[in-house]
Amino acid sequence: MKLLTKIGQSKKLSLGLITLFAIWAMADVVREYYSGEEFSHLGFELAVAILALIWSIHLWQENLKKSKKLTAMQSHIETLTQEAQDWKDQNLKLIEGLSQSIHHQMLQWGLTPAEQEVALLLLKGLSFKEIAEIRSTSEKTTRQQALIIYQKSKLPGRAELSAFFLEELLSPSKA
Repeated sequence: MKLLTKIGQSKKLSLGLITLFAIWAMADVVREYYSGEEFSHLGFELAVAILALIWSIHLWQENLKKSKKLTAMQSHIETLTQEAQDWKDQNLKLIEGLSQSIHHQMLQWGLTPAEQEVALLLLKGLSFKEIAEIRSTSEKTTRQQALIIYQKSKLPGRAELSAFFLEELLSPSKA
């Protein structure tokens, strides 16, 4: 966002300079006209001043459109962020209950704290490489821990590990 602000400030500065040039050029044309300058010289300066003024107006309009669009996008982002936070707040007890249930199941399987951490990261969808980087271990160690998790849980792999916990969430509720 800081980069966008810097770019926006740079464009505003350029726009201001073009506008100042257009105003200065128009003032110069008027001054030279009243001092009796030759028309061919005035015509060229007038054309340059008019083009600069037209370009300046165009840039101001574009800047205004982009500013409105950016404001709308920022508002939309704020709305989505608030909706996500509201969802989290509304479902906090469910999330905490699920987290406790997952932890309880991992204890039943006899997973060590390190294996539990790897299992949670696997459930979050991280790759072995990403898990190894987060835990400051080798990828080989992470793979070995994953194999131990699958053996202790009697599940064949990552997909089944995820499915084990998601199955209850996705099955129809029993009334």
